[in-house]
Amino acid sequence: MVQNASLGEVGVPEQNYKADLELMDRCQAYSAELVRLALLGVAGLGYLFVQLASSKNPLVSLKDPVAALILFLSILSFLLSTLLGLLHRYNCWEAFWSHVRSIRCIKAEPPRLEDARQSSMYRNTILKRSSKYLWRSAMLLWLGGILFVLGLGILVFKWFSSV
Repeated sequence: MVQNASLGEVGVPEQNYKADLELMDRCQAYSAELVRLALLGVAGLGYLFVQLASSKNPLVSLKDPVAALILFLSILSFLLSTLLGLLHRYNCWEAFWSHVRSIRCIKAEPPRLEDARQSSMYRNTILKRSSKYLWRSAMLLWLGGILFVLGLGILVFKWFSSV
């Protein structure tokens, strides 16, 4: 091998990263489901708002400030869940890139052990941050769902009590 070759020219056997790639794919599939569900919640709230805004019935509206606040917090929670899920996906790819870079630094001729150590430390930092994003995304999705049901329940209760 050429001395001080570019890291892009250093070959990495697939067995060195295949298990990590599969694990990352499964983790990203989970965060993709969180993002899909959060966006479904945003769409459901959007549909509810359009139906309430176009309703000619004065009994069915968002004039109740408590219900309006709860539904606003629900949509905010869904949007933050989406943001954190997407941040998790980005960080997963960055951590995997750092992992492969670390392997290439070790396999380089001569080995770049200090660069490999820095890449590994960077990868570990990103993975810790990424796990927090995923956990918070899931919690915000649950919170958004609970607030959505609660706000809808208040609207239905007000509608039935006024009829």
